[in-house]
Amino acid sequence: GTEQELFSMDQLIDAFSLERVGKSGARFDPEKTKWFNQQYLRSKPNAELVELIKPMIMEMGLKADEKKLPHIVDLMKERATFPADLVNEGLYFFQRPEEYPEKVVNKQWNDQSKDYLREIQSRFAAMDDWNAEALEMAFKAFLTEKEIGFGKLAPAFRISISGAGAGPGLFDICEILGKEETLARIDLAFEKLN
Repeated sequence: GTEQELFSMDQLIDAFSLERVGKSGARFDPEKTKWFNQQYLRSKPNAELVELIKPMIMEMGLKADEKKLPHIVDLMKERATFPADLVNEGLYFFQRPEEYPEKVVNKQWNDQSKDYLREIQSRFAAMDDWNAEALEMAFKAFLTEKEIGFGKLAPAFRISISGAGAGPGLFDICEILGKEETLARIDLAFEKLN
């Protein structure tokens, strides 16, 4: 009798009444079911989600720094529908890209973006403070200095570190990967895509 769609088990028990059950056939909507799952997944504490994905990570033979898992889960849960999505959609947190999206590469990986990427790689290599905020500030300062927009460099940068055309914040990914791994992935992209 209300517009509320999400319930805790106690709320559902309190709200349920046999008298209000309709006689007509119910309709099952798999997309709505996925939406419900997504909402409940987002509301789960990160520590609980970490425990759900640890067996998947081990089963897939991936290596993960347990201290970083809560941060990874926090970044990925807004995009996930099922716990497996936290790992499958964020494989780049656990392993280097093996392939790159052809459509994005064809559109964004060009001589200009590669030149800019090499320059930002050099700037990042010289940084001592390796966190998302410092990386973003350095990146934006570079864009301002070169008088270019975010779209001239960010897609090529994202491809090089994640092998994906979309995902959570670039600088959050870099912070989790660490300086050495981020710079190595840029080198790997140049090696594989040239």
